[in-house]
Amino acid sequence: MNENIQQEFRELEPGEIFDQRYRIVQELGRGGMGIVYKAMDQKESSFLSWACAKLLKKQKYVAIKLIFGNHTSDEESLLRFKREVKRLSQTHHPYIVRFHDAHLESPPYYYTMEYVEGKTLESIIKTVRKNSFWVAETFEKIACALQHIHDKGIVHRDIKPGNIILLEQGQIPKLMDFGLAKSQETPSITATNEILGSPDYMSPEQIAHAQGQKLDQRSDIFSLGITLYEVLTGIR
Repeated sequence: MNENIQQEFRELEPGEIFDQRYRIVQELGRGGMGIVYKAMDQKESSFLSWACAKLLKKQKYVAIKLIFGNHTSDEESLLRFKREVKRLSQTHHPYIVRFHDAHLESPPYYYTMEYVEGKTLESIIKTVRKNSFWVAETFEKIACALQHIHDKGIVHRDIKPGNIILLEQGQIPKLMDFGLAKSQETPSITATNEILGSPDYMSPEQIAHAQGQKLDQRSDIFSLGITLYEVLTGIR
């Protein structure tokens, strides 16, 4: 591995200034390819001091997804990350987490998106089951978000309760995590027999996709149906 590339990546600490712009607040989560941080965009909040902005609640928070250093030297992983950025940047919908900006020319590779203060559907799934009206309204909104990306030829490929976040007391759902999203017009970089996604929510076609079968937007609809079934019945 290129040591210079590896040195470009390190985990960030709260209070640290990243890329001369973002003040790191906390880590939000991590996956196989990278880490997501909550940060304050100091450029957007520069008209106030950080202390005053915090007091007046005028600061602008963002979520930063930073790719792990060991993936920056792997062409397939880097291409997958860049495609994730492209797919998310193509979306403009009230029920999809909003893309802001990206740095993809050189390490450290990252992009920023809307920071959403809320809870995932997965975390509250037991408490909403009896509220059938809320469930119907929420899933109608997520279906609209899916329609939006499907109209752009994008398949999300990872619809599940953990990728739906709820804000404003659960009234506004937002679809997130486009790490596996794929355009139907773009050649696949998934290796044969490599299954990507969450098995409990995958369509049969998505599993067969690892064997070279074509996959389209109907797979997302299947996954949304499985998610709805789990919310209503508690059965996965």
